[in-house]
Amino acid sequence: GVYSAVVPSYNDLPYTGVGKASKAFRDVEGPADLHRWLATVFTDVTFEEQTPWPEDSPWDGEVTWNSDFTPATVGSFNQIAVVRFTGKRWDITENKNGAFSQATFKMLGGGSSSLSPTSAYQDGEYSLTWCGKTSSRCYDYRISGTYASAGGYSMFLNPQDGRQAFETKLKEVSEDGFFDARLATFVVDMMVYNPNVDTLMHFAWTFSFSIAGNCYKAVKAKGISLELTASPTVDKGSMDVLKVILALMVVFFILIEIKKVKDLTCSVHFRKPGSWVDLISLITCTVALLSYVWLSQNQMVQSFNIQDLLKAETQQATYESLEELGNLFEEQGYIIGFNLLIVFVRATVLVAALQSNLGLMLRVVELSFKNLMYFLVMFALILTSFIGMAYYTFGAGLEDMSTPGAAFFRCFTMMTGKPIYDDLVRADPIMGPLFYFVFYIFFYLIMLNMFVSILLNGYDIVDFEIANRLKALGKDHETGPVTKIVASVSKDVVSRCQRLGQSCITCSSNFLRPYIQAAKDCARRMPALRCCDKCRRKFKKPKEDTKEKNGQSQDAKAKEKNKPAGHSDEGKWNKWYVGEFVLMVIFMVNFMAFALFLVSGEDSYYVSRATLKSTLNTEWVDSPTPRSMDFEMVRDFSEVKQWTTELIRMLYSQPGCVVVDEGGRYTIQDIDQLPNATCDSNRDDRQLVQRISDWNSGFLTTTFVRLTVQPACFVPNSNKKWNKGAPIFRATPSQAACGTEGCMKVLDEFSCKTFDGLSLNPMSLNNHYVNSTVADSANISSRLDLNDATLGTIPGAVRYNYSAPETMLGSHGMTGGFVFSFGTTMGDAMTTLGYVDEGNWFSKNSASMVFDWVTFNGNVDRFTYNMVSFSLIGTGGFVKTSRSTTFPLNIGDGGGYKASSRRAMLVLFIIYAVLVGYYL
Repeated sequence: GVYSAVVPSYNDLPYTGVGKASKAFRDVEGPADLHRWLATVFTDVTFEEQTPWPEDSPWDGEVTWNSDFTPATVGSFNQIAVVRFTGKRWDITENKNGAFSQATFKMLGGGSSSLSPTSAYQDGEYSLTWCGKTSSRCYDYRISGTYASAGGYSMFLNPQDGRQAFETKLKEVSEDGFFDARLATFVVDMMVYNPNVDTLMHFAWTFSFSIAGNCYKAVKAKGISLELTASPTVDKGSMDVLKVILALMVVFFILIEIKKVKDLTCSVHFRKPGSWVDLISLITCTVALLSYVWLSQNQMVQSFNIQDLLKAETQQATYESLEELGNLFEEQGYIIGFNLLIVFVRATVLVAALQSNLGLMLRVVELSFKNLMYFLVMFALILTSFIGMAYYTFGAGLEDMSTPGAAFFRCFTMMTGKPIYDDLVRADPIMGPLFYFVFYIFFYLIMLNMFVSILLNGYDIVDFEIANRLKALGKDHETGPVTKIVASVSKDVVSRCQRLGQSCITCSSNFLRPYIQAAKDCARRMPALRCCDKCRRKFKKPKEDTKEKNGQSQDAKAKEKNKPAGHSDEGKWNKWYVGEFVLMVIFMVNFMAFALFLVSGEDSYYVSRATLKSTLNTEWVDSPTPRSMDFEMVRDFSEVKQWTTELIRMLYSQPGCVVVDEGGRYTIQDIDQLPNATCDSNRDDRQLVQRISDWNSGFLTTTFVRLTVQPACFVPNSNKKWNKGAPIFRATPSQAACGTEGCMKVLDEFSCKTFDGLSLNPMSLNNHYVNSTVADSANISSRLDLNDATLGTIPGAVRYNYSAPETMLGSHGMTGGFVFSFGTTMGDAMTTLGYVDEGNWFSKNSASMVFDWVTFNGNVDRFTYNMVSFSLIGTGGFVKTSRSTTFPLNIGDGGGYKASSRRAMLVLFIIYAVLVGYYL
């Protein structure tokens, strides 16, 4: 979601720090490191995607935008509305204690080792006004406008003022001494809005500097919903229906609970443990519903507008109100989470009551509870002793055990199997191994086995109880829970239907009886019917014949019963079943052998590893801060461009030329061995191919790598709360991975543009782009509107090849989009890459990019289709997928050294087809 797009962008990007070539958020250790992180990583990520708003933007007339810059976004779509800095400072007092008072004449005031960023007026916190060293600005301590209203020195910064204004402000506070040694805590928080999914979030990075020189860092995020009546996936009407149904269900269960109390009295009803669970669940449900109603009446939910957050005069009050609303939503989340826990606990109890085996776990715990309590007392005592030993022994040299709480957590993780031996030895080479082995002997070999023994003892008792209960009922096994539920429901439904049917029959009989009797009387008086009645009695068979026939039938049954076993049809049926079983076994073995030969797993694995895995394992050095990048670290389309450059260099670095000699034999030669070091594919006896890992060749004559780009559809934002601050949003489905699912049908539903404002009219998509060199010579812009008729008349223009979804071939999976051919040489590929880059497609203008190529390996006579897909979803998340499929086209022949396997596969296929025809 939004969190995964925003937080890693700030936390993972490195910067150059003191004493270390590359640092990241986790490496911030002091105020100087913090300032460096803010000036590099935070500034770069915040303003990386921001560009000047064009004076003649194609969006003019459709949207209202009053800034000189585009919105500052992270992850393409997560717009940063406001940034706030909040700092706390240590109080400084004169050192009058000890022999070192002359050497250290000042010390931090207060008795705590660190300050909390969420509490005001703490012991040792400086709360007076102080003025900057270089500027004339003075900083006032205040409560309002600070993070969590915890007090401090705060300031608000608007990203719409641009990067230069932000850097100037940051430089000013740094020169004033804001990031000196007296900085105790610092919080940088911001409001982030994503118009695609209509989500507002509050992010905060907190830094607490202890008196020992350490830094404790944390990241916190809160979701703030300003649309409680609807959501991006559920409309208002459906949401209202769901709310009414939920409220009615809660009221219904409350009435049932009241009826139970009334029938049984409170003392009897609440003796059952399940009744307390029901009561707590209903209370939390009611509180959650009431909190929802209360939050829906909040002023921010009712009347919020983004302009209130951007205006200087209302910025602070609006930001505080949103922060408070986020806290309320967080508390509501706790209530809902606890409610769900209670509901599932109650569901577990109800399921356990369906069958003894399902309730076995709860019954075992119940019987073992007393012994478990004694065990836990001894366990806690022994664990406490080890925690104390770890704290006093390793606390000075191991951060994870530097506090009693941290030592408890680390010891507990040791019990779960997390390795810690190297850390212990590093902290204390002598005591580390001793502590490690003694700890595991006590807890793994002794305590764990005791715990299991207590539970096994309870399990034996419960198992014995279940066996005795079944024996008393005269049953071998207990009816299954599903069978019980179905039988209970069926019995209830059938009984109700029977009663209803009986009532209908009785009413109908009472109503129709006079009419039926009258009809019979009339019929008897008619002469024709009387004659027919005489005939029927005349030809009616006597009862003696029927008895004789029945007697013959019983004799036949007796003879059949006394028939010898050898003459019974049962033997014939047994033989038929044996034959069918043998045929089925042959069918299964044949199919498995056929699939084994067809798939050829080992060959397929190594071929795909050579053609796809090698491209995914490429690495490059990112700039401006040097860091090693690979496929797994790619998080946006700008980094896809870097990966594509490395992909081209790898796939096109080993070209070869297929040469046909006079005898008609084909050979592949290196280009530098040919005359003029060229391979002319226009000749009948020459063809240029690309080789991967020597033996895998790209054999197509016009292209090797294909790129399919699905453009993202942007439309004006009609949400009045946000359109003044977020004028554009992406109409392309937010959660769809367009690279594999396809998202081009949205062009038929909206009047789409790219983020740059270029029209995406489906009728003119093939005329979307022109080479910048040709455009300059024609004295026109290189980015023309798709509807510009003059584009098609420009000599040398490079047109896009657009394929409509599901109707036109050319795009990956027929999902539609612009199709680029990277050609057969590295020069052609780099030129096409330049066209894609000039079109600004390595940006949020694209919804997805799919690279695919096909190779052939003659050694194993198999083709390999490789695909790498990148999709940018609406939350800013980046989805990467890759696939390699290896397959043969020659089923019964070819295969080189595996020709015999191909022939065997053909025979197995024929047998398989015959058996399938037999079963059909």
